[in-house]
Amino acid sequence: MNDEASAYHVRLSSGQRYGPADIATVMQWAREGRIPRDAVLAPDVGGEPCPVMHHPRLSPILNAPPTVAGPMP
Repeated sequence: MNDEASAYHVRLSSGQRYGPADIATVMQWAREGRIPRDAVLAPDVGGEPCPVMHHPRLSPILNAPPTVAGPMP
């Protein structure tokens, strides 16, 4: 999948669809834990859908270990 598309839809296995949103917004959703690992990313216009776990910009976010906030010094 190429990031040249201006907007994407995130499709969940339940059939729900979110978007359109630019790739920066979709990446933020992933950082917030709002995109499940079995979701599909589809360009708003043309292009092939791609599992989010195979997308080069989303996979590193979704595969990152969880983070936990520490105490403030």
